Amino acid sequence: ALDVGISNLLDNAVKYAFFNTSIDIYYQSTDRYIRIAIVDVGHPIPDDFEQTYTMGKHFAFEDPFRVIPGEGYGVALVQSVAEAHDGVLKYHCKEISAKTCYKVTADLLLPHHWPRGKR
Repeated sequence: ALDVGISNLLDNAVKYAFFNTSIDIYYQSTDRYIRIAIVDVGHPIPDDFEQTYTMGKHFAFEDPFRVIPGEGYGVALVQSVAEAHDGVLKYHCKEISAKTCYKVTADLLLPHHWPRGKR
């Protein structure tokens, strides 16, 4: 299920990133958690994004510049996968230039379920 969650985050980055920009993927592991961050440059996400988009609700983040269609269930699915692994999904949006360009980060934080160094 984790691969489906990460795939959905990448899918959203491709759908919403501006043309000719890069999508960056970061991985960080500490003693307490694993962090997977997917960063793109595009339009801002709504302020109520994390509260509004949950499983069981049909929604679509309307972006007139989006090229690839979707139904809007991906974010809720990723959130559900994170919670199933005792993790959390957070979104961060930082303005880059005059309210027209934003750096959007999807952070997936998952706790280690095994003692560090032993698998």
